[in-house]
Amino acid sequence: MAMNISKILLTTLLFSSIPKASLHAQTFSNTQLLLETAICQGCDFNGANLRGIKLGERNANLQGINLSAADLSQADLEDANLVEADLSNSILVGTSFKNADLSGANLSGAHIRGVNFEGAILTNAILKNATLFLISLENSQLENADLSGAYLKNAYLEGANLQGASLIETNLRNALLIGVNLIGANLTQADLRAAKFRNANLIRANLSGAKMRAVSMAFANLSESNLSGANLERAELADANLENADLSGSNLEGANLSRANLRGANLTNVQWEDAFLFETDLCGAILPDGDRGECPETP
Repeated sequence: MAMNISKILLTTLLFSSIPKASLHAQTFSNTQLLLETAICQGCDFNGANLRGIKLGERNANLQGINLSAADLSQADLEDANLVEADLSNSILVGTSFKNADLSGANLSGAHIRGVNFEGAILTNAILKNATLFLISLENSQLENADLSGAYLKNAYLEGANLQGASLIETNLRNALLIGVNLIGANLTQADLRAAKFRNANLIRANLSGAKMRAVSMAFANLSESNLSGANLERAELADANLENADLSGSNLEGANLSRANLRGANLTNVQWEDAFLFETDLCGAILPDGDRGECPETP
């Protein structure tokens, strides 16, 4: 069936930025296949201009596709199958990946701005050193994803699943992470200043050396987490669970620990001048002076 005028124009647009010498029959065939069927598994669109392409609601199957260095700005890829796709160094401005499956996809070094990942599956995805501005990852699946070194300042991640994810040196400053699952996640040296983790689950998470000044973690579960050397100055930790957490060498000056559970926590060499300790449970904790916190007598 012949392509209509709009598809011909889009085909021309797709290759407007690619040297003519690189165009060949197979590449053009891939383009026709993509536009006509929304199916192009393993196709090569390295460096292609795919701005504004609309594949949403077409159950697009792009598994293993090569979109490295491609421009997908304003593209609609909602519900698309992008499992193990290569999107490294791509340009993603205003792109929609809502409910798309990006399991195992490579987005390292990508420029991501104003993108909608709401409900997307990014399990085992690689976003190392990616730059993400003004994005929504609400309720997205990021289990075991690699976001180390990524820029996620002001990102919206409410309800996201980041269990086992790598967030080493990631910038999450002012990010919204209410109710996120970060069980066993690695946030070593991450920038979490003024981020909001209310009701988040950070059991056994590694936050050693993290920048956490004015972070909000009220009602968060940080039991058995590693916060050694972290800067928690003026942090909001009211009602947080820090049982058996390692806070050795951390800065808790001016932090609010009211009603927090610090049973068995390691507070060796902690600085906590002006910290609020109203009804804080320090039973069995190793205190900064080396003593053990007193436990209430049982009847």
